[in-house]
Amino acid sequence: MTSARTTSPPSAAIPVVPGRGWLGNTVEFMRSPLGFFIDAYHSYGPVFRMDVPMTRQAVVVAGSLADDLLRGDPGDGAERRRDGLFRPFSAEVGVDVFELEGDIHRDLRELLRQPYARSIVAPFAAEIAAVVGDEVDATYAGEAVDLFALTARLSLHAAMAVVTPMSLRNAAPDIQRAGAAVMYAAFRLRPFATLRRPRYRRARRAMQAAIDEAIARHQRGDFRERGRTWMIDACVAATNQAGMRMDLRAIRGACFYALAGTEIYIGRLIGFLLFELLRDRSALRRVLAELATTDADAPLAEVLAAAPFLRAAYTETLRCYPLIPAYPYTAIVDQRIGGYAIPAGQLLLFAPHIGHFVDDHYANPMTFDAARHLPPRREPAARRLFAAFGVGPHACSAQGFVEALSLAIVVALLRRADLELVRPSYRMELRMTPLLAPRRPIELRVRGRRAQEEHVQKDMYTSAEGV
Repeated sequence: MTSARTTSPPSAAIPVVPGRGWLGNTVEFMRSPLGFFIDAYHSYGPVFRMDVPMTRQAVVVAGSLADDLLRGDPGDGAERRRDGLFRPFSAEVGVDVFELEGDIHRDLRELLRQPYARSIVAPFAAEIAAVVGDEVDATYAGEAVDLFALTARLSLHAAMAVVTPMSLRNAAPDIQRAGAAVMYAAFRLRPFATLRRPRYRRARRAMQAAIDEAIARHQRGDFRERGRTWMIDACVAATNQAGMRMDLRAIRGACFYALAGTEIYIGRLIGFLLFELLRDRSALRRVLAELATTDADAPLAEVLAAAPFLRAAYTETLRCYPLIPAYPYTAIVDQRIGGYAIPAGQLLLFAPHIGHFVDDHYANPMTFDAARHLPPRREPAARRLFAAFGVGPHACSAQGFVEALSLAIVVALLRRADLELVRPSYRMELRMTPLLAPRRPIELRVRGRRAQEEHVQKDMYTSAEGV
């Protein structure tokens, strides 16, 4: 296959995935979003057409072809700001970075790397462990709970502890409601009109009021004597080479996305990771043995350095469960991609993560196998095609934040609770709600509590490493 993007049109027609009349590919996509892309790639190649729910016909560019184009500069032929593809994020919650291009996008990413750095999560490992402990203590031994509901709560409450010491628990329902509504609209799973509903508008106002109060208190210095740097402090202090700083709208947007995005994204990611570990007791025992080699009060960096299998399982979870199926762009000039003519104005969906499921890149790609990321295998050819966070200029700016918070929660949970799946042999089916999620609840049983250990707060990373 070719990754050339040129303006000379070929004669071949782009293959079309058959649909169901006016429904197009909606039924197949919603029934199995990840499977839809994988099957279409193997049936039609790296470029094909599909009907996207509640929008127009799209051209999907998948696998290594998408990877090559995104690692270059897609802005020379496609961009994200056309047609309001990401307008809900900017208009509703002040998150502009997704639809910007060029220098302003680069400058804003430089600002966002600072509050979304690993080092911001680092000092709050003790608070994260306390959040996990409270949740475990509130669960009866032998009680069955919804795994993904549990991980969503843990993720949101842990993120709150990183954002500000001011309690945001009362605003949790509004953060959840507003976040889900914006995500559903942005991913075209619900019409934009849902963002005009009174219930959503009330939740949005309440969410903004709570975050604005916290920002004002940080700006007044109410928490300065504690000598800590919460995410809001990092937002207030952030600057870049252009001398830009974050205004109230930008700080609010960064905090809202850290909270709502964490509840949805990290909640799902941790849920999938725990599902895979708990359904393979040998893998779970291996992780627990790694955690037993470090003290409970050890810095998380030390814990993770001694837990290579856990880190490999995290990476494998990202490979097997890419939560965002594709990244939308709009073609801005007539061009050619992979040998096919693409007219200006065409909606393009780049899906580089399909490379995760190609035999040429990974051995037995449909199998969850954490050891593929460890010596002596490490599958070196595949590392370049790892696209869980996107690739190129628009790759996720919060990769380090996601990793640090996710693993801090998982370490605390596995150290505190003895867990098992109610149905360990259950075969999970997936859907979009609004990101990749189980179609049906996955039940988790808390068999018992492990001995409560005191946690000493220490920095996880000593450098201000960006993400």
